Amino acid sequence: MDVGIGYGGPVVKDGKVYLLDRDDEVGDKLRCFDLSNGEELWLFEYEAPGSVMFPGSRSVPTIDGNHIYSCGPYGDLYCIDLTTHKPVWKKNVWTDFGGKPGDDSEIDWANREAGNFPVWAISQCPLVYDDLLILASQAPAKFCGNT
Repeated sequence: MDVGIGYGGPVVKDGKVYLLDRDDEVGDKLRCFDLSNGEELWLFEYEAPGSVMFPGSRSVPTIDGNHIYSCGPYGDLYCIDLTTHKPVWKKNVWTDFGGKPGDDSEIDWANREAGNFPVWAISQCPLVYDDLLILASQAPAKFCGNT
């Protein structure tokens, strides 16, 4: 099995290995492999071109029931149905919560302002707790709850 470089890791369930892979020219690739032989069983990919300071994916997907949740380095959070391999929903945990879009051609890494895209990109692994999906968006949105 050939996969790209990165800092993410796999998740295993029912004899299948799931991994978020990345191609900076195209985008993110959620891949499913057979644990016993490494054969790729299916692939869900979406456009998220660009590169950040260190290439590759940064997160470990999580599985809950018949869904897998994956967050790419540009903040694209997907819920994918494990049977159909199609998205159930999508959010961007950076731009949907007030962050400026990440684009390496416009980022001055040395002179970044508050609210600019994180140097390390979005490095969040989704966590399921009861009926909640938890991630820290890293975006500059203000907390709206009690302190």
